Amino acid sequence: MIQIFISLMILISACAKSAQLPFSSWLPRAMEGPTPSSAIFYGSLAVHIGVFLLLRTFPFWEHQLSVRILIGVVGLFTSLLATGIARVQSSIKSQIAYSSIAQIGLIFIEVAAGFENIALFHFAGNAFLRTYQLLVSPSVVTYLIREKFYNFVPRKDTFEDSFPKKLENTFYILCIKEWNLDWFMYRLLWNPLKGIGKKLRFLSKKIVILIFSILYLLGLYEVYHQETIPGEIQKYLPIVFSVIGLMMVLKSFAARGSAYISWSLLVMSHFWIVMAVAFNAYFKFDQVHFYLSGIIISAMAGYI
Repeated sequence: MIQIFISLMILISACAKSAQLPFSSWLPRAMEGPTPSSAIFYGSLAVHIGVFLLLRTFPFWEHQLSVRILIGVVGLFTSLLATGIARVQSSIKSQIAYSSIAQIGLIFIEVAAGFENIALFHFAGNAFLRTYQLLVSPSVVTYLIREKFYNFVPRKDTFEDSFPKKLENTFYILCIKEWNLDWFMYRLLWNPLKGIGKKLRFLSKKIVILIFSILYLLGLYEVYHQETIPGEIQKYLPIVFSVIGLMMVLKSFAARGSAYISWSLLVMSHFWIVMAVAFNAYFKFDQVHFYLSGIIISAMAGYI
């Protein structure tokens, strides 16, 4: 049971990072920035991290048939909906974003089917293609405007025209509204998380520092002296540390008044996650230290 739960958490993380349902609406919004940064970060890097996560964790969940079916279903529905949404977008960046989401949905299906090499090849090809498309998109828009002005060609019938008119209009309106994915994100996900974070007002700056300094030192002692801790207690310590890290994340999510506090809470949450991972016998301490070194460097860069 715990293996399925972990696999579901991996899938949710992959869906969130790769803009799969129901998290698909963040990618077009993120591409509203400068085109070069959109091409590099969102066209090729950030949006494919979820696929990379599934590929890296494939040996863990490959024998869980229900999880594989779920990954395939998520990819299928994402691909279908994103394709329809991409066809009605008025912005070329949004078109590219939803086209990329649709392709990543197909990659999810390939990963679920066990075609790791095909998925990796598709992963790389989609990353290069979307980066190129975003970089040349301004020139393409200029060219198309000129062509439409001087060489206008009426729209040809497509397969959608074979649908009943009422059904066609329904799908068109739903795709224009992006299937109300923003409503789902804000009403059913972000707002509840913010509400939980606001209820953690008792975690003031002083309390957070106090908890972090005292409890973390105790945790470090327990990590390096695990043989002195009873087995029953040691079994629940990773859960306790994980909950503390989660509280830090939720608090940072609601602490929008100060970017410094929010960033500090996020950094601290990683330290608690490392503490929880350190009690796992399958992880070596040099791996934990390597992970922490990256967190420290990122934290310093964020503060600067």
